[in-house]
Amino acid sequence: MRRSWLRLFWAGVVVAAAVAGYLVSSGLGERVLHHEIERQLGRILEGPVRIGRVDLALSEGLQVEAHDVEAWPARSPDEVPVLRASRVLAWIDLLDLLVGRLELDTLILEGPQLALVRDAEGHVHGPPLPEIRLPDEGADELPLAERLLRHLESLDPAAAHFAERFRVANHIELRDGTISWEDHLGRAADAAPEILRLELLDLVADRDWLSDAITIEAKGVLVDGRNAPFPIEIDVQREEDRHFDWRLAVSGLPLERAAAPLARIERIDRLSGTLDASIHLTRRDDGGLHLSVEGRIDEATLGLRGARNLLDREQAELHTELDFDAGGLRLDRAELQGERLGLALQGNVPRPLRPTARARLESRIRGIELDDVRRIARSLEGESASARSLLRLIERVEHGRIQTVEATGTASLRDWGDLLTGRATRLPDGFVLGGRFDRFSVGTGPEDRLESLEGHVEWVEDRIWLRDTNAVFRGAPLPTIDVTIEGVSHLASAREADDRVTSVPPPLPGIAPLMQILRPRDPDALPAVKLIGLAIDRLEHPIFRWPLEDLRVVVEPLRRGMQINVREGLWGGAGVTGEVVWFNDPRAPTVSATLTLAPGPTTPAGTESDASGERADLAETSIAASSPAAPSAHDPKTSRKAPSRWGSGRFEMEFRPRPKLPFARGSGFFRLEGDRLVANDIELDLDPGGQAALRGEVELADPESVGLDFSFALTDGQIGGLTQFVRLPEDLARGGIGATGSLAGRVRPDVSFIADLEGRIRAEAKDGKVRMGVPLLFRLAKATEGYNPFANEDELRFEAMTGTIGIDHGRLDVADFEIEGPLRVFANAAIDTNEKPGRIKAVVGIFLFRGPNQILETLPLVRSFLPGSERGLVGAYFEVKGGLSEPSVEALPMATLASAVPSAIKAPFKVLRLLFERGGDDS
Repeated sequence: MRRSWLRLFWAGVVVAAAVAGYLVSSGLGERVLHHEIERQLGRILEGPVRIGRVDLALSEGLQVEAHDVEAWPARSPDEVPVLRASRVLAWIDLLDLLVGRLELDTLILEGPQLALVRDAEGHVHGPPLPEIRLPDEGADELPLAERLLRHLESLDPAAAHFAERFRVANHIELRDGTISWEDHLGRAADAAPEILRLELLDLVADRDWLSDAITIEAKGVLVDGRNAPFPIEIDVQREEDRHFDWRLAVSGLPLERAAAPLARIERIDRLSGTLDASIHLTRRDDGGLHLSVEGRIDEATLGLRGARNLLDREQAELHTELDFDAGGLRLDRAELQGERLGLALQGNVPRPLRPTARARLESRIRGIELDDVRRIARSLEGESASARSLLRLIERVEHGRIQTVEATGTASLRDWGDLLTGRATRLPDGFVLGGRFDRFSVGTGPEDRLESLEGHVEWVEDRIWLRDTNAVFRGAPLPTIDVTIEGVSHLASAREADDRVTSVPPPLPGIAPLMQILRPRDPDALPAVKLIGLAIDRLEHPIFRWPLEDLRVVVEPLRRGMQINVREGLWGGAGVTGEVVWFNDPRAPTVSATLTLAPGPTTPAGTESDASGERADLAETSIAASSPAAPSAHDPKTSRKAPSRWGSGRFEMEFRPRPKLPFARGSGFFRLEGDRLVANDIELDLDPGGQAALRGEVELADPESVGLDFSFALTDGQIGGLTQFVRLPEDLARGGIGATGSLAGRVRPDVSFIADLEGRIRAEAKDGKVRMGVPLLFRLAKATEGYNPFANEDELRFEAMTGTIGIDHGRLDVADFEIEGPLRVFANAAIDTNEKPGRIKAVVGIFLFRGPNQILETLPLVRSFLPGSERGLVGAYFEVKGGLSEPSVEALPMATLASAVPSAIKAPFKVLRLLFERGGDDS
């Protein structure tokens, strides 16, 4: 049986070969095939086919060579056929031919020309092109972008349907062909149609008869009549049971044509270059589509109105990744990278793409320069409040580098379109404009600059953030600054007169030693000052950029810094409130601020100078009233030019209760003049009682020390509240006290406070008691009384205690120290604290003021000096000299009242050592 089938097969082959040979050798075959080929091709192409001549040959099968082939002939003499080919080669399956079917294995068209025309109604005459059906009704009313996406989504099923229906041959080639497209849709009757031509077209299409896999490769040159022709390549592949994979490559495409939608953006006025790009469209496993674009732009030029070219005849790389499905469109990546400029985009928008669809966009630009930002802002100054605010913020920026500019926002597609095309200038709600910058130099005065300014900025509507901002001012690094400003547009709308800075403070290197002097010994202890209230008339400093006026501030010192609450004020003419926190970590100091700006007060025209003059007069009057009589202007000591005043105001402060700090609250006036801080009318309430009045001046011109000049008056004070303040034992004495004095000179960190000071202090105490155990000097009185009534008492009363201390660069001169009471003491002393340990040289007189019957009845010799006296004065003198820690005490003549005096007299000098030897041994 098997042999029978085999013999039958070979018999069929022989018959087919014989028939083919006959057809080839006889004219009958050509005539029959001529007619049959026209009929079958007409069936396949779904239109009439006309062939001029047919030649047959046996070459790898039955070869048909047709000449002057026309398909879909012209409908009138003025038209040309839709498809023309000068020569067509085809190879026919002989077995199919025997059963009356014309099946082509290979089809080659040489010089084909396909002319496609779409009329005004949208109909295309000619070949059965794949029909791309849009799924929704009313699709023609959708925006162009949505229709384009739907066309891309319909491309795969339309191609699959066309491939199933249009089976011409398993292998098709087009050689040196031309395809033209003439479009009349949407054109006026007398308007010229849009014409495109794909010339020099070479195409190879293969179809596997078993798996139905398809591969199409084509290349040609696209001509549009307006731009230079550019090459194009197309690659379409479909594996078995898979979707189509589409690739399109173009070379030398004029950028102005490829980016035609950008031409509608009003801000773009220069766009040129040539694009080489590869576009890849594929379907994901979940059914969505993925579109990627990889390209290179040569001689790229991109310029914005009012700014220099962002791309200037350079090479740029283009990368885009886009995913979309029925739910939405997601731009995963869109990058344009030039030699200097880099642009990256991301975003998403729900489908369908209607004007009201809310789209979120994120962009990042690298390489844009400060001058570009300034020019763009100036071009928009008359249209945008944000542009005006930006100009005012950067107007003193001299140079710097913008690392990146970032923008993020959500708005409708209509709003984005209006913004890009220039029909609108207002940014969408919630739009975030930010960036990173470094190497900025900001002019703050005639000779001052903020150097090396760097950080990150974000701008949302009328709010601006500065994050991780660092800078160097006058050679010293500033703390890292984080600041938020709400209402920044009010700076742009404030009066220009409020921007005037009338004085610039000089460098203040003395702040560093001042902070060291005031620094508490225990860094974890709460500051002694609880709150400070400031009423600042005017404060000018380059750090603030604009003057501060009429400021009301509450300052709360912290363990390592301070918190500042701005209740009200004016900054650059705009109202300001907010909070500032300064964290003074030695390793990483920071400043965090949150400020809210509001419209400033409106001043009628012509009254501004009067108002400012009035404020100046009031300030001068206040200072004059609170200061001693000013010296004459003709005084040679004061005839030199007065320093410029850059701040003034009033302060109030509240202290925390401290055993060593007797202050409860204080207030006064201050002014900042040049490198000096001048304070007047300072009033301090003391705890538990008393008041102190001060005036002073602190000079901050020296980086090693602080200049100090102050005077004070203490009234109705209590000794018990002051002893620890002057480093005396807490329970040494009680009673009322008053004092006056003044000191002037310089104070250095980690050096005795009085080492470089000069001055004099006068103190008077009254009606108090001194503890008998400390100092031991007062035990002498008890010893001399023997068994008198004071023997068992812990305290000794005094009626008055006075003294004057002269201070001269660490040397103390006590000229008239005196105690009046049961025990009477007179002393003159000179103490030098510059030596370690300090040294003293003094003469001390100690007297007992009692009746001799009670004290000296056992001393006939002494009693003989005071005959008949009921109240006599008995005493002795001692010379004290040597180190404060262990002075030598010698009795002077007639000073042998008690043998225990020399050792007892040593105790008071331990107290002096506490005063003048900081951190010394207190034993």
